[in-house]
Amino acid sequence: MRTRDRQRGRRGYGHVYQVPGRKVWRAQFYVNGKRKVIYASSEQEAHDKLDDLRQAAKKGGNIHSKETLGGCLASYVESKADWAPATRRHREGLLRLYVAPKAVASLSLLTLTNPGPLNEWIRELTADGVGIETQRQALKLVRAALRDRGDLVQITAASRVKLPKPQEREIVRLTDAQANAFIAAAKRELYGPIFRLALMTGCRMGELRGLRWDCVNLERGKEHLMIKQSLSSALKGEAVLRPTKTRGSKRPMELAENELALEALRDQQEELLAHGMRDAERFPFVFAVLDGERKGKPLRKEFLGRATLARILVAAGIQEAPADGKAPKKPILSFHALRHSNCSLLLENGVDLATVRDLAGHTKITTTNRYLRSVEDRRIAAGGRLSRAISAAGGRPLASSGAV
Repeated sequence: MRTRDRQRGRRGYGHVYQVPGRKVWRAQFYVNGKRKVIYASSEQEAHDKLDDLRQAAKKGGNIHSKETLGGCLASYVESKADWAPATRRHREGLLRLYVAPKAVASLSLLTLTNPGPLNEWIRELTADGVGIETQRQALKLVRAALRDRGDLVQITAASRVKLPKPQEREIVRLTDAQANAFIAAAKRELYGPIFRLALMTGCRMGELRGLRWDCVNLERGKEHLMIKQSLSSALKGEAVLRPTKTRGSKRPMELAENELALEALRDQQEELLAHGMRDAERFPFVFAVLDGERKGKPLRKEFLGRATLARILVAAGIQEAPADGKAPKKPILSFHALRHSNCSLLLENGVDLATVRDLAGHTKITTTNRYLRSVEDRRIAAGGRLSRAISAAGGRPLASSGAV
């Protein structure tokens, strides 16, 4: 074979040839009228790369020979101007910490025709001690960037990467008795109404922080609230109103029979009136700062932070008080655990799964189903505790003496 002569294939196939005077092979192919050129160290490698390029073009791909996976992800993240600030920070962190420093970042997209390089990247993350959930989030970002480009070969390669399923964590939540004590303790806190409403409605923190009076109706017999938006913190700490987390999260919530939720809203209304915040147009937020320079502004996360929640939990007897007698600083539950508690308690008290999904604003019922499994596990465990308690007390079955 004459290695210096161009070896042309059939029309539309492309061709491969050795660069004169060099041990380098060149392959070129036209995609959408534009010439794509790749280089290789052997004829076979050039043909393999050309085949990959042809396959990508055939399936809708449009990859530049020098484009890398890291560059693809960086462009994708930069192009998403509609992401919430917290989402942007999270995904930029994934790119900065788990993709950019790794060899996979410099991987040419043309070579990403099988899951091998991505599997090697996952093994490297595992060796570095990166958790499974973080690995899943990073891989999800890679898949999203490739789907956004429409490169089907690369999408297929990324979809074939397998991750071990993370151990499903037990949902931390309050029992009926603990919920009762929590509400009583929260009544003694200045910003207690938002904690009480979170427990009684299952709303997310951002949804309650962004709740406005024009979305609340306390007229007798028509009591309800409408979740339309959510408040998220921007990079500089300023609050930004955004659409709800998902389309399913935009939802009405009927409160006519939810007496404890109504009580929390009315207590909050009275607190605002007591601080001279009567004008709903001037002070539109339900849960607003009551005094100081930020009076009337929506609550920051600091007001709902660890110290306040820890005080409520200690006062309710759910969390032990610090041994040194000082005020508690770290709660054993998060604010989001109030949402978990709401969903679990609804299911335990006989509310059907679909209704709980709608109230929580879950897009998929499989998300709500996690709470059902948690309830079933506790019921099974309860039977086991009863059996062990009777056995430990020396209980024996009663002899049958006819009908009872």
